Amino acid sequence: MKKCCVSLFVALVLCLSLASTALGLGSFWDSFPTTDVSIGGEITDIEGTLVSDWAVDEVQMAYELGLVPDCLLGVDLRLQITRAEFAAVCVKVFENLSGTKAVPVAANPFTDCSDPEVLKAYNIEVVNGMTATTFAPDNPLTREQAATMLTRVFKRTTFPGWSIGTDSQFPLSYNKPAPFADDDKISAYAKDSVYFMYANDIINGMGDNKFAPQNTTESEKAIGYANATRQQALIIAARMVDKLA
Repeated sequence: MKKCCVSLFVALVLCLSLASTALGLGSFWDSFPTTDVSIGGEITDIEGTLVSDWAVDEVQMAYELGLVPDCLLGVDLRLQITRAEFAAVCVKVFENLSGTKAVPVAANPFTDCSDPEVLKAYNIEVVNGMTATTFAPDNPLTREQAATMLTRVFKRTTFPGWSIGTDSQFPLSYNKPAPFADDDKISAYAKDSVYFMYANDIINGMGDNKFAPQNTTESEKAIGYANATRQQALIIAARMVDKLA
């Protein structure tokens, strides 16, 4: 009976691992928080910050480039990143590329957020709200939002006179790749940014020629299918500075 139970458990774990890999979510075991690096060598501690082993080199590059904001110091980078946290990352990228310090907008338009980093990102027009008065700072960041926000940083630091309002006057020059299989799921506002980031090897696809721009079903939302993690966010920020500076 004991052997039967063990066999069933092993089979269940194997099925979950295969399903997770098929969805592009990484290893099933990555979901288990452990600070014991000796267990499979899956997790590395960088200055008190937990990072998956596969991400260590590029996360270290983000540290060296000064792209890690205070809100991501000493935390578990394997967890999903919020909109406010990524706004702080974008401010760091902007300051790296422009050589200037961002300052918060004088009049806060948001009723749900007073985070200085969000207000800096809003002031340089890297972010806008979910509505005219709300930012949803604690909402998980989606992959298409990440692509859009970083592309705005690139435009802001590359094209004099660029703003969200004048965006259509500043087309991006790149060789557009073939459409993703889920191209119809990419929001219109984000589509050019998604392909720009992908064409420059900054943000990868998720397998099966899909980008996973946003969660479109309750089941996708439940597993964070289209949400970025903190370590993924720092990696694409480092890649952008490395490739497009």
